[in-house]
Formats: sequence, structure tokens, C-alpha cells
Amino acid sequence: MQISGRLIVVPGLNFPVFLAGRRTSPIDGANMNRIFPGHRDGSIMEMIAHYVDTELFPRADFVFDIHAGGASFDHLPTLLAAPPATEKGRIKRIT
Repeated sequence: MQISGRLIVVPGLNFPVFLAGRRTSPIDGANMNRIFPGHRDGSIMEMIAHYVDTELFPRADFVFDIHAGGASFDHLPTLLAAPPATEKGRIKRIT
């Protein structure tokens, strides 16, 4: 089975927050998880969220969101994923 496609890797979508070790931005106080999908003409975090929602997500068949909750939020590693809506978009398991 051959798989082809595009891989988009964003190692630090919310870099100021990552550096600060917080869930809220030191720039505008926004929490990316709370302001999604953002606004084109909003604060910097709203603009980043808007870009991801309107430019990156439409180009993806599958999205992995691997993120932390800041230094004050201790939680177990979690992966949330939704399969493609159509059968054609799903990868078949070969056994």
C-alpha cells in the first residue's frame, strides 16, 4: 500500500505561550483553546487561530493536535482524533 500526500508540521503554533509556560498569551492574554476559530482582524492569538482554521485545516485530511496545558496544568498525555467523514478518505487496515 502506498500513501501519498502532504505533511504540514507546526512545531510551535503558539510560541510566546510555549516560552512563557502558560495557557494564556503574554501578548494579549488570550487562550488559544478558548478563542478558536479566531478572527481575521482580531488580536494576535485570534489571527493565528483564524489562519489555522481557514488555511491549514482545509489542506489536511487528518490533524494531530499535540499540545500542553502550561506549567500550571498537569494532565496525562492525550490524543484526540476524528476520522475523515467519508469512507473514501479513510485508510483501510491491511491484515
